Amino acid sequence: MTFMIIHKTRNYIFPVLLFFILSGLDFINTSPYTLYVFEGSDWCSNCRRLENTVLAKEEFLDFLSKREIAIHKIDFPQRIKQSKEEKKINAAIAELYAFDGSFPTLILAKTNAQNFEKVFYSNQSVSQMQQQIIDKLKLLQ
Repeated sequence: MTFMIIHKTRNYIFPVLLFFILSGLDFINTSPYTLYVFEGSDWCSNCRRLENTVLAKEEFLDFLSKREIAIHKIDFPQRIKQSKEEKKINAAIAELYAFDGSFPTLILAKTNAQNFEKVFYSNQSVSQMQQQIIDKLKLLQ
């Protein structure tokens, strides 16, 4: 699999052959937006809190569904083994969205576009996260 990521100073320009990145994933995203969740599933306590208090809640999943927002988790575990392919895909997506290594990080992106917004998590409730995503959606339109 080949990845081509074009850099222009600190701006990440989209002709990342996204097809090659997404072709390795287990879904084909037809939603207009994607919420990427960068997590350390087996070591990050804030990531587990986010999962348990927001991401796993039916109310939050319904909210995403109604707004046609796909969710995709990009995992950087310490103990769980990942294939080389999965590591490459995760690294390419992390680079595309200028992931800074802070866990958890949420990125709301227009699917197949360069536009994205960072969604901040600091122990917010489902309704607070929903409001933040609504605000970010307005910025992406």
